[in-house]
Formats: sequence, structure tokens, C-alpha cells
Amino acid sequence: MNSKGGIDCVLSLALKVRIGKERRSRCHRCHLPVSSDKIKQNDNMVDRRRCSMLAKHKLARINELAKKAKTVGLSPEEVMEQAKLRREYIQAFRKAMTDMLHTVKVIDPNGNDVTPKKLKESQRHRLH
Repeated sequence: MNSKGGIDCVLSLALKVRIGKERRSRCHRCHLPVSSDKIKQNDNMVDRRRCSMLAKHKLARINELAKKAKTVGLSPEEVMEQAKLRREYIQAFRKAMTDMLHTVKVIDPNGNDVTPKKLKESQRHRLH
């Protein structure tokens, strides 16, 4: 935890979720299931291949390059690095959003399932 009460690392502290009698771990950011063997017991870090969010040091570097671009400008190498990091960030964000949408079920006030057909089809295809 940091001084503001938030989590310091994007990949730290997997949530423990009880599903039936089985206990599963989930990434605290993207909530994707992570098998228990993917979690290091010492520091509770989730395996990066299963978590779709970008690492904290990469986010810090994106912000650092943006600040430098506004003040003194960037070298051609830094411009390329910034573009690469931004692409990674957008890709990670889209993956996290897609994964989140695949867990959504829309229910109207009467209790009827009104999930859009396109989303239902996408969820079914993802299971297979």
C-alpha cells in the first residue's frame, strides 16, 4: 500500500475469491483469474502473462516522457520509445476492457436478461 491507501504495483496483491469450495486468485486490477501456481508466495506478484494491465514502471516512463516533451523536447529515440509505450498502454487497456465486458450480464428491472446479442455471441465464442 502507498501513503494514499492505494496499491503500489499494478501486478501486486491478487484478490482471493471463493467460488464454491474452490478458492481462486484474481488480479486486483483486471480481475482475471490466475491459477495459484502463478502467484509467488513471497511477494504476491501475479504472473505478467495473465494480467492485461501495464506495469507500473512503464506507466511512470510514459508520464516522464510526456513531461519532458512539454518542457525540453524529446530526442528521436525517445519519440519512438514514447510511441511504443503508448501503443502497449492502449493495447493493454483494450484487452482489459474486452475481458471486463465478457463478464457482463445486463438485467432489466423485471429480472429479464437483456444482454445484447453481439455480446452474448462474443462470450460464447470466448468459452470455446
